[in-house]
Amino acid sequence: MLKEVVLPPKIHVNISATAEVPNGDSIEIQNISAEEVWIYYAQTAQTEPQGRLLRRGDVYITDRGAPGVYGVCTRGEGILTTSKVSEFKTFTVDNEPIALKEGRQFRIVRKISVTAGDPIVWKFSAFADFQLVEQQLSTSVGDIELTVHRAANVSELTAFNTPVLTFGKNITDQRRLYNGSFYTRKNQVNTGGTISIIDPEQYADYDRSKTSNATAQQLSVDGSENSLRNLAGDQNQSIDYYIELKSLSGTSIGRYALAWTEFI
Repeated sequence: MLKEVVLPPKIHVNISATAEVPNGDSIEIQNISAEEVWIYYAQTAQTEPQGRLLRRGDVYITDRGAPGVYGVCTRGEGILTTSKVSEFKTFTVDNEPIALKEGRQFRIVRKISVTAGDPIVWKFSAFADFQLVEQQLSTSVGDIELTVHRAANVSELTAFNTPVLTFGKNITDQRRLYNGSFYTRKNQVNTGGTISIIDPEQYADYDRSKTSNATAQQLSVDGSENSLRNLAGDQNQSIDYYIELKSLSGTSIGRYALAWTEFI
């Protein structure tokens, strides 16, 4: 039978007794509060918690045959739902992508103003394997062409030292901690350099977005490539990808968006 257990701040509570589950029976516990809760086995309450930390949404099923199960919340009030495993078998499905919840997804969105003969080039330096989850080009004025080249097809003439503004897709304080800290982005995107393409036909990705020449008919036209792709990185020496945006008609204005997930 499902029961709710409330843990007052810093008070050790006998979960087994409160949930009316005899010592030695397996019990399912889910933390439905925003607070972090310690769960541990003991014959009696102990001063310092030693056991398993449950964050919001975490589910834990205790071992059968273990002594009493206690819990303590170190900050505010903690709320748990509990049940005997033999009576109430459940599992939790999180409809939020794991990488988003863990803070490993990142995005860039920038207004693009590019003049014919003077392309915009970004260097994507991958220090971790990643999944490309979004790439979108749109144009409100002119005609913009996008090509992406791998490092083997590029000669870098001048260095890329200016970071492109990048945001995490999850900036809440509920994202996962890695060794006590939030995940730190590994892959870097920089601009400010110049390149020479070895073989213009050996591009890895291509897109083009064009608007009407008639001012009265001009609309924002999307050209996007959203197919998921897993791409390589190297933690010791980055694997580089070069994103080039060219205007094919004077000065063109548009929007470019990029999003990716980093693997761990």
